Amino acid sequence: MAGRQPGLRAGAEGWVARLSVSRVRRRLSHTMQRLLQVVLLDGFAAVLLCLSALWSRRAQARTPQVIWGPTPLKPIAWNSRALRQAGIASWTSVDTLYPINRVEDFDEYLDNFVPSVPFLGMTLGRAGRYIGRYVRFHSLLHRCNVFITCFDGGFLRSTNLRFLEHVFLRLGKKKLIVWPYGADSYVPSRMRDAPYRDGLLADYPQLAQIERHTLRQLRYFSKHADFIVGNVPHDEALARKDVLTIACYCLDTGEWSPASDFRHSGDGTRAKPSVRIFHCPNHRNVKGTAYFVAASEALRREGFNVELDSAEQVSNDEIRVRMQTADIVAAQCLYGYASTELEAMSLAKPVLSNLENPYYYDRLRQQSFFRFCPVVSVTPETLQMALRQLVLDPSLRAQLGAQGRQYVEQFHSLPAQAKFWQDVITCAWDNTAVTDIQYWWKASLRP
Repeated sequence: MAGRQPGLRAGAEGWVARLSVSRVRRRLSHTMQRLLQVVLLDGFAAVLLCLSALWSRRAQARTPQVIWGPTPLKPIAWNSRALRQAGIASWTSVDTLYPINRVEDFDEYLDNFVPSVPFLGMTLGRAGRYIGRYVRFHSLLHRCNVFITCFDGGFLRSTNLRFLEHVFLRLGKKKLIVWPYGADSYVPSRMRDAPYRDGLLADYPQLAQIERHTLRQLRYFSKHADFIVGNVPHDEALARKDVLTIACYCLDTGEWSPASDFRHSGDGTRAKPSVRIFHCPNHRNVKGTAYFVAASEALRREGFNVELDSAEQVSNDEIRVRMQTADIVAAQCLYGYASTELEAMSLAKPVLSNLENPYYYDRLRQQSFFRFCPVVSVTPETLQMALRQLVLDPSLRAQLGAQGRQYVEQFHSLPAQAKFWQDVITCAWDNTAVTDIQYWWKASLRP
């Protein structure tokens, strides 16, 4: 046996050597494929897009032709519709569809541009979607001259040319406007609100792992965009912002209108209907779902007739229907002011959310329409007391609901936000700074 050991050892070493060589070959093969992709596909695409951008200038429209995307956010569909109603050509082009939305919410999808194998009708899989991004961008260069995207964009994202998109836009004399919606701009190490940051990381720990990538995106767009919208609180890591606002999107107040037969009647007693508290915990930790559950259970132990309706992983249509019959909307407890708050106020519901952080909200109260916001601001410590007050007082709920409806109509309806985005586009289009753009909302004030 002792005599066989050297042979066994030699055989094992030979096997390891062959395995190593095989791995090296695979790596070299992968590297060569990547080089071929960069040199042939991306290089070819870069040349074609330069020529396409230059050629698009020949038939450039003299008025804004706006494209929104490619992240499939419902607010861009609303904003695009608002601009169209104001007489500005506007479309949406997105990569995919989130389950909560409808196919008809957006005008076109990346799959519309993915090439297929002739005669067979077969797509090319991941390679097809990669090429499709170039095909779509070429198409957009000839149809649009104002590109509005978020910091996880633009339309060449997920390609090797993503950080050259501004070059093609400049060659084509296009304008680039960027706004942050949240996940595209979160840099946890720079967030000033510790409870908000901790709740966010509990739901999305990967945000800390991709900080470097996020910062690169922020630097890129901050340097090359024609206009950047500072959308609080998602703006705190931005190197630059040209206007300060909050929830820079609208919603259809006709679609999100109060139920005509709804009345605030419950007062927490058993003699009247229960007070329904609505909450949609799509991000449980950052929204503070546990605090709302604990506060509702505490009120029930005190003898109040309340029920908590939690809607999770459901469509926007179902959320609207269930929210219409609620007495109170418990939106968020660690920070707050986004789509849920706007939808609830549009339905004339009193809203609970956290608007306490002075760094985020004091500057908004000074410089924007936010000073008129009727949302009931709560923290985890004050939530139960505020909820108790609303449960006991149906007339207060009705009053806050009416104020919320008026607030949304003035500042977040389609006509109101169309005015805001028209001013933003004008700034980018004319390469001028509109000194009063920060106070665009004053035209919406009612006497």
